[in-house]
Amino acid sequence: MGGRKLSVPIVYVVGENRLQNDLLALFLVNEAGMRTEIVSSFEKLALTFPQKKSQEGLALYDCQGLGYEELSQLLEGVQSLVSKSFHVAFFNVNDKIDIEKDSLHVGVRGFFYSRDPLESLLKGVVSLLNGEYWVSRNLLVEIFLEGDMIHKNGKGARKGRSILTTREIEILELVAFGEQNEVIADQLCISPHTVRTHLYNVFKKINVPNRLQASLWAAKNL
Repeated sequence: MGGRKLSVPIVYVVGENRLQNDLLALFLVNEAGMRTEIVSSFEKLALTFPQKKSQEGLALYDCQGLGYEELSQLLEGVQSLVSKSFHVAFFNVNDKIDIEKDSLHVGVRGFFYSRDPLESLLKGVVSLLNGEYWVSRNLLVEIFLEGDMIHKNGKGARKGRSILTTREIEILELVAFGEQNEVIADQLCISPHTVRTHLYNVFKKINVPNRLQASLWAAKNL
């Protein structure tokens, strides 16, 4: 019986450390049955990327030994790779170089640090392939607070409050601080179902697919 062939997501492990990347790819295959491919650089991946543009997948880039300047230069090429179905994440990130905010702005969706266990990386890769982000709650809070300070100091135009109701703003601010629906419901004395309904309306109004993108939008617009 014929039918349309479904696209299967693929994880590209990108970097020059062949032995480490082979082992990582093998781990993803053995533990989660993922399709993987080893590529030595983003440049080589980009050579064949036009044909892969409609394919779902993820590029995991090895940042071992890279500093802020090197990663900043790398970000220039990230935007040409990302799409609605193909994402980029960094692994072996040095948590002291503070590259995450710049990376998020150009489309990087996740960060795995040198200290992270393999189990955490596997969980994060699954989330990224499902279209989610993989960033720390502390980073989300920091981004939100920075946006809030800009608003209070009058240094930026904040248009978001004109399209959301007061209740929607309350819920979105709690989401930006990492609270789950049940906690939000308790704090606002409403039901979890009501919280979900408000969030559905918020996502639709601001045109975002998930909580993390809504949090980033809130940091810029509330």
